[in-house]
Amino acid sequence: MRVNVDVNSKFDSIYNNNYRFVILRGSAGSGKSYAMGQRVILSMIESKVKWLILRKTGRTLRESVFALLKSIISDMNLTSYFIINKTDMSIEFKPTGSGIVMSGLDDVEKLKSIHGIDKIWIEEATEITEADFKQVNLRLRGVGKKHQIYLSFNPVDQNHWIKQVFFDIKKDNALLHHSTYKDNAFLDKEYKQELEKLKNIDEYYYKVYSLGEWGSISNARVFHNVIVEDFSYTVDDLENVRYGMDFGFVHASTLMGTGYKDGELYIFLERYYKELTNGQFIKAVQGSGFDKSNYITADSAEPARIKEWQNSGFSVYPAKKGKGSLYDGIDYLQNLPKIHIHRANCPNAAREFLNFKRRELKDGTITEQFVELDDDTIAAVRYSQEERSLPGVRLI
Repeated sequence: MRVNVDVNSKFDSIYNNNYRFVILRGSAGSGKSYAMGQRVILSMIESKVKWLILRKTGRTLRESVFALLKSIISDMNLTSYFIINKTDMSIEFKPTGSGIVMSGLDDVEKLKSIHGIDKIWIEEATEITEADFKQVNLRLRGVGKKHQIYLSFNPVDQNHWIKQVFFDIKKDNALLHHSTYKDNAFLDKEYKQELEKLKNIDEYYYKVYSLGEWGSISNARVFHNVIVEDFSYTVDDLENVRYGMDFGFVHASTLMGTGYKDGELYIFLERYYKELTNGQFIKAVQGSGFDKSNYITADSAEPARIKEWQNSGFSVYPAKKGKGSLYDGIDYLQNLPKIHIHRANCPNAAREFLNFKRRELKDGTITEQFVELDDDTIAAVRYSQEERSLPGVRLI
């Protein structure tokens, strides 16, 4: 079958190569995820192949890769040739019998049941541990086919195991691919301008998200009390359970659940959606089984949105905020003994809290200002703790 499709020539090398590992390091907006999506779909059309697509958690795949692949199939006008199962996020191309299976690394039983994989794509690969990667690599074996593992990511931390394994020591069986937003001819002008503005906002964010270079937060990191783990506590085991909500569109809309155990904060629930209208955000949370009776403190800058949530039966109320509330909220969270973030349930919170930093100038000067670029879950957590972070109040 011949398909007419526009493919970014920057990514030509990820096709028809013999490398075991293909490593796609890139800036925001570089088009690496879209290029990988095209790579997957086109390979399914060419011959029979079975893909396994992974992220740290299965839930994040639905809003990211699964939605992306459906969009690419639609753009190619090939929807009638595919069987798309929305329940288990599997995709089959009928003419060749090619298939896609998706799973989170948190779903061990599902992974055990998956066999006959030819190629693997790990999206947002910096989310996973080196131990995770080693287990995935061991699963991809067999004879007669070219087995490959693709990793795509933003290079957030120069101390990350991916840099140590694939970049610090050259591997003959690995193709290293680097892309930036400047390589993406399909990127809209407004988004390019936003990425270019980072040059004057923060050196770290400019290097990582505009240039796709390895960054280091170093002494600018805000939170030194964060533990990311798969803790066993549930909402019934925690005290003073609270929920917070932050609104967005290009920035994520988020709903976070928090509670205490032995004086330490546990973040156990995350609902994180990008480019959803408020109505779509409401439907997504409803569909996740969230209890409408839970009291939610939300960003008071959006009263119309709050009213829409209330009209849908949710107990959503505006945050008090006020002068200095951002710094009071961060100060409160910084001074907690520990903040435990559930690794599987709250992957975006884990990323944001570990990477949240103060503004760093080109000469290395660290200012008192926070970089409020990737802090949507942090904002929702702050709202959940507002009654405790008010000046002079320290409740546990």
